[in-house]
Amino acid sequence: MGGPPRTRTVWRPSRARQPPPGGSPAARQAAPGISRGGRAILADKGEIAMKRTLHFVGVVSLVCLAVAAAAPAHAQEWSAAQKDVWKSVKAYWALDAKADVEGFMAYFDPSYVGWSYDSPVPGDKATVKKFITQEYQMSKTLVYDIKPVAIQVHGNFAFADYYYMQLVKNAEGKTEEIKGRWTDILMKEGDRWMLIGDHGGRIRKAD
Repeated sequence: MGGPPRTRTVWRPSRARQPPPGGSPAARQAAPGISRGGRAILADKGEIAMKRTLHFVGVVSLVCLAVAAAAPAHAQEWSAAQKDVWKSVKAYWALDAKADVEGFMAYFDPSYVGWSYDSPVPGDKATVKKFITQEYQMSKTLVYDIKPVAIQVHGNFAFADYYYMQLVKNAEGKTEEIKGRWTDILMKEGDRWMLIGDHGGRIRKAD
């Protein structure tokens, strides 16, 4: 990928008493680096052009198939149940962006246990509240975007996989771009989906 197709040399057994294509030997010169006396005979220009075209078409086809395979993750139509799950995910992300501690934590079930990339061990609801309270005092979300990749619903339980991007003003007053991914594990309680677990967080350059 990323470079011009390579010219291919076609290997054929030599045939006795058969003049080379194009008339006498003098009428056709050997290509540089290719021995005319051995078995290697460079294919004519038409054949080379055809092979290069087929090679190019093959590469383009593979790229198109790869794009088509990845597209449904973002372009698929969600079911009513999946949309209901995503509605809750968007709701608590909006509360988080507003630095609404109590509103955000209201989406955490008391049994919640989550594990972020930055934490050496899982944390419970109380741990999350302690850290986000401090985080809200040190930084401010300017804008964010979340994109669902997969949502699975099994009765009153669901899994939501998604990417996120944030522009955050940090404690030094500088704007920082943060990207990451989360898998949220949710349980239906009344009219909302509550977090009972999650895994993910910021994606560092080394990840």
